[in-house]
Amino acid sequence: EAHFAVAHLGIERGIKGSEAKHVSVKKYYENVNRPMPAIPTVKTKVPELKDRSLAEKVPFSDAKKNRDELEIRVKALERKRQDEIRLREKSLIKVAEQAWNKAQNHDALMKRNSDLQMTLIEKDSELSQKTALLDEQKVEIDILKQDLKLQADRMRSLPIGEVIERIYGGFLDKYSKESHSTRMYQIGDIKIGVSPAKTGVGEVWKDNKSDLGSKGAINLVMHLSGV
Repeated sequence: EAHFAVAHLGIERGIKGSEAKHVSVKKYYENVNRPMPAIPTVKTKVPELKDRSLAEKVPFSDAKKNRDELEIRVKALERKRQDEIRLREKSLIKVAEQAWNKAQNHDALMKRNSDLQMTLIEKDSELSQKTALLDEQKVEIDILKQDLKLQADRMRSLPIGEVIERIYGGFLDKYSKESHSTRMYQIGDIKIGVSPAKTGVGEVWKDNKSDLGSKGAINLVMHLSGV
């Protein structure tokens, strides 16, 4: 059979009874071009409370009563903010799942190309037609690879501080300034330090709570979202 003739090239026959399914080019691009789910923003701001004054500690005083009411409102805001963060994290997980599905579809198309190459060997009479189709698909894959690489490069080059503020609603620590090369950001009870990478380009970050850190915005999102 034909697969014996090409065995010396390392090409093996497909697995008989395999449940692998054919994915059409049209269906593949429908999956690739499907828009990502919308990611909600973290809008709620939680004010920072100072230590109670002497007047606010006096039992049954108006100052204590007002302070108690303020703390209740702040706690409610904190709960609302945490709910918004959790909702945002769920959306990020959905985005990651969709990206995984797109990668699976890409693998399926690569598998299809491999099957087409075997078909060209086994059916010499269809060589011209199949070669043209294969060349077309290779161009499509090259275009897709370039597009995915550009998207990944853009994501890696995003300023980490901007990612913290826009995705997680974090803010610059009161002791840091945008002009500082090393800055500290606050996300709830988590502090993230950001500084220039010592080698190459880009920025590195460190979670002071877990003492974990890495380089680039993608790794930070994966760390904070548990992906």
